[in-house]
Order: sequence, then C-alpha cells, then structure tokens
Amino acid sequence: MRPLRVLVIAAIAAAAGLALPAQAAAASCAESLPPAAAVFTGTITATDHGGRRATVKTDDGEIVSVVGTPSLDAVATRVDRIYAVGARYEFHTLNASSPFEDNACTNTRQISAAAAMPTTSRSTLVVAFGGGAIVLSGLAVLLAVLWRQRASGGNRAELAT
Repeated sequence: MRPLRVLVIAAIAAAAGLALPAQAAAASCAESLPPAAAVFTGTITATDHGGRRATVKTDDGEIVSVVGTPSLDAVATRVDRIYAVGARYEFHTLNASSPFEDNACTNTRQISAAAAMPTTSRSTLVVAFGGGAIVLSGLAVLLAVLWRQRASGGNRAELAT
C-alpha cells in the first residue's frame, strides 16, 4: 500500500505544479515602472497566443502588433498582459516599433471595454491548466492501480484456474 500512496502523492504534487503557472495574475514587477519608449492608443482587432499577442489598429489607422509577454514560447509568465479583442488601450511600450513589447509591468491600460466580442482571458488559462492537471492526476492514479494489481500477482482470472 505504501507505493500506491507515494504515487498518489506524486500525482497530486504534479497536478499542483501544473496549476501554478495559471496564477500568473499576480505580476512580479519592480517597484518603479519602466519608462515608455512609445505611447499610442488603439483598438485590439485580433489576438493569439492566449491573448498575449495582439493586432492593434492605432487611432492613426496603422496596423501594428503588440506582444504582452517576455516569451511567446512559454505557456505563461508572471508578467503576461492579456488583451481583449474589441477593447481600446493606451499603450506604453518598452520599444519604439512594431512588434511592440509590453507586459503587465508597464503603464499600458485599457481605456474602453470590448464591444461584445469573444475574448481569451486569464480565467480561460486557469481552466486549461486545471483541466490538464485533473487529466494527469487521473492518469497517475490509473497507473498506480495497474501497477499495484500487477505487483500483487496479476488478475483474478489467473488465480481461479
């Protein structure tokens, strides 16, 4: 019974570890905000990478890209900014040309709400990570049961003959 407990505890720990990146809402920023290299306003027309990269139509009519994460390759980081399609923002970016770099530590702010368009939010990320953690936990428990059954001498049909 002891190996089964170890496997169950390991599965729970693994599931908890997978859920941690979803807590990216609490940004890890320095006390002083970085100075803006560019400031402009615009409306988000599309997003990808879970809402962390946005296509923006600026108030000047230009179409630019804004990346709200230090790494699009990462599942999530502690300083991700998630953009809402249809919302208008005042951007305070870290560089002066497209693709503009942004994150949760800049002074970028939403200045009007999205106009009833579907969006990807942090809650979507939480659901995705939680679902993955549940699936992996279930798989770990299944493997532990199968391992225990095999270790105890196989299935009952073999014992009956």
